[in-house]
Amino acid sequence: MLPRSYLYVPGDAPEKLHKALGRGADALIVDLEDAVAPARKAEARTVVAEWLRTLPAAGDQPVQLWVRINPGELGHEDVRAVVGPALTGVMLAKTESVADLRALDDVLTEVEEKAGLARGSVQVVPLLESAAAVLRAQDIATGPRVVRLQVGEADLGADTGITPGEDEPGGAGTRPPRALAGPGAGVTPPHDPVV
Repeated sequence: MLPRSYLYVPGDAPEKLHKALGRGADALIVDLEDAVAPARKAEARTVVAEWLRTLPAAGDQPVQLWVRINPGELGHEDVRAVVGPALTGVMLAKTESVADLRALDDVLTEVEEKAGLARGSVQVVPLLESAAAVLRAQDIATGPRVVRLQVGEADLGADTGITPGEDEPGGAGTRPPRALAGPGAGVTPPHDPVV
């Protein structure tokens, strides 16, 4: 079932993680990227990894659990810490190309093997947060493990200078290319925010 609602939770707030499961969202996105200060990244990674280890396997719980990971090597460190049976997937912040996804796939494959998980069990949602990424959306949608594209509205707005009007969510100007790119590549359409 596709989630209807997502709740972002900062990864460095254990008390919020424990409460989040009972908030009624269909999916939780535990944020290790923008919601966590650089000096707290390692601590947040440990908090999230320990919390995930206390939860049932992904297929045995009513809530999907996603972790928004950092781009590049820092994100690979995030993956090495948080991948386990409870995790539905990861959201790769600041995805710029299929090469980013291939590098992530290599790390995920290695970690799944060490954790005794089936290869490909961890899904990936690339976050498009620059004009260049939106223009490459269809190519990015064909990357390994990709199940959906998502836009990081704040970073995209900062990159493009586009600010939403009062009655439209951020990233509205990018809706046509990203809305078509996912289904065009055989993945689920993006989930837009409600403001």
